[in-house]
Amino acid sequence: VIPQDHGLKMGSAGKLHAIAAPIEGGLTVKDSTLVVQYEVRATNGVSCDGSYLKLLQADAGRDLAKFDNDARYTIMFGPDKCGATDKVHFILQHQNPVSKEWEEKHALSTPGNVLNDRLPHLYTLVIRPDNSFEILVDLESRKSGSLLKDMDPPVNPDKEIDDP
Repeated sequence: VIPQDHGLKMGSAGKLHAIAAPIEGGLTVKDSTLVVQYEVRATNGVSCDGSYLKLLQADAGRDLAKFDNDARYTIMFGPDKCGATDKVHFILQHQNPVSKEWEEKHALSTPGNVLNDRLPHLYTLVIRPDNSFEILVDLESRKSGSLLKDMDPPVNPDKEIDDP
């Protein structure tokens, strides 16, 4: 047993489960690389389940007693399988600087999950200061791209020319 190492076991498949905890001192990433990494083991296989993490925005994390599926997050990352969905999510919530509306930006062509074999798997997301990202499964690179070019809708939309 490793001190301060914890696990979470889900009691039933296909149900919503959540756990939330504050990051002491918050998390500010500027001019440095962010790595999000965790291990998942689906001991009973996967039917319609997600095992993803959400890094909540500061406002959403202030009162974790009110935490729910609609809590505003900055990054959602991890495996999800249900119906036609079978992939490793990487989603950013980004505020449009012009409209001030919050938008979800989904990484294009993310890899499929590997949870059906009931073995432990290590999921890693790396976001670099040059706006590149990489998704690794079991330390093997499965997807790399640009936050500016490989998200849908694009983080930086095509320039529009006003036509009055």
